[in-house]
Amino acid sequence: MKKSRENSYGKNLLTDIVTFPVPISLGDFNETININSVDYPKEKLLKQELLFKSNGLDRGAGLKKLNEAYTDLGFPKYSEKQIRNSEHLIIFASLAAKQFNPKKILEIGTYIGHSSCILATLFPASEVVTIDLKDDDENFKEFYNRKDPAKMAKFLNTRNKFLNTRSNIKFLQENSLFLTRRTEFKDQFDLIWIDGAHGYPVVCADIINSVSLANPETIILCDDVYKNNIKNDVMYRSIASWETIEELRKIGIISSDYFLKRLGIHTEDKFVAYITLNKE
Repeated sequence: MKKSRENSYGKNLLTDIVTFPVPISLGDFNETININSVDYPKEKLLKQELLFKSNGLDRGAGLKKLNEAYTDLGFPKYSEKQIRNSEHLIIFASLAAKQFNPKKILEIGTYIGHSSCILATLFPASEVVTIDLKDDDENFKEFYNRKDPAKMAKFLNTRNKFLNTRSNIKFLQENSLFLTRRTEFKDQFDLIWIDGAHGYPVVCADIINSVSLANPETIILCDDVYKNNIKNDVMYRSIASWETIEELRKIGIISSDYFLKRLGIHTEDKFVAYITLNKE
C-alpha cells in the first residue's frame, strides 16, 4: 500500500480523542469502562469466528488486514483499549481481505472520521461518502458535549485531520433524513455503514433509507444494536435498530446476523448488525 503525506499526523489522531490509560470516557454517558485486560474469553472468540465464517469471512485475515492499514496510517495495532476500535472494523477488513471491492461506500454518521479514514484505507479504489450534521446544527452541538467552544474546536480539528488523510473521502454535511430525497444515490452503494443517532425516529429512517438505496449485492452494517435495553434515548442507546431490523427480517426483505461489538469488554448486549438483501 502506497504511503504518502497521510502518515504525517496519524500517530496523534487517536490520542486526540482517546485518553490513556483507562478509565475511558464515554461522552455524555457520564460513566467509565475500566479495562484491565483485552484477553478474549475462548468461547466468545470462537462464537464470533464462526459467525465470521458463516458469512464467508475470515476474522484472522481481517485482523491482519486491519493492522496493515493501521501501520500505513501510523496507528497502533488494533486493541479494544482504544475506545474507537470495535469488531466492525475487523468486519470491514475481512471484506477487504476476501477481495470485496465496493465502488462506493456510504457512512451515515461521521463523528470524528475514524471509520471514514479506515474504510478509505481498506478500500483505496472506492469513494467513501460520509454524512453528518452541519457544524451549526443544534443537535450536533448538543450531542457528545460539543456546546463548549473549546471542545468543539478540538473535535472539528481532529475530525478534519481524519477526513483529510485520504483523497477518496467525500464529506456531506446534511441531516441523514435527506437520504429519502437522494434518488441519485439509488443502487450506488455496495457497502453502507449506519452509525448516526441510535434511537427513534432517526435510526429507523436510516435503516429503511439504506435498504431502499441498496443494490441487490449491498452489504449493510449497523452499529450499537441493543436487543434489550431498559433505558432508551434518541441518540446513544435504544432498541430501535433491533426492532427495525427484525421487522424487515420477519417479512423477508433482509437477512441479518449480529456480531458482538467487542469481545474483551462486558458488552454482551451490544451488537453490530450485518445485513444483506433477500432476492425478490
